[in-house]
Amino acid sequence: PSDAYQFFTTGQQKIQQGLLREGFELISEAHNLLNNVYGPMHPEISMCLRLLARLNYIMGDYQEALYTQHKAVMMSERVLGIDHPQTATEYIHMALYSFANGHSINASKLLCRARYIILACCGENHPQISLID
Repeated sequence: PSDAYQFFTTGQQKIQQGLLREGFELISEAHNLLNNVYGPMHPEISMCLRLLARLNYIMGDYQEALYTQHKAVMMSERVLGIDHPQTATEYIHMALYSFANGHSINASKLLCRARYIILACCGENHPQISLID
């Protein structure tokens, strides 16, 4: 796993330098290594998927961003639970990518799901409630 973390942190550095494609490749390599070490279900693999989806979105590949974020949502539900705050955040990201793909009704449903999760686990005074509303 230490090689995977090295790839991940180096990928983050490349992204911060504006080298998105190089960062994407390094994060993809970290994802593959973590998948080989931990198997298909692990919180750190979900973290890689979330970042890969975000990079796809930034680079204009909205369809791939949505596909990758969907995998991150499913993994977050299974690994962290359907009522975990991070799962709600994953739903918010998926709503953004759904909207970018022209699926506004689905995006609204995803935001409602995220809002429900946040209300259930954090209460109505959580800052993300105002973000969603």
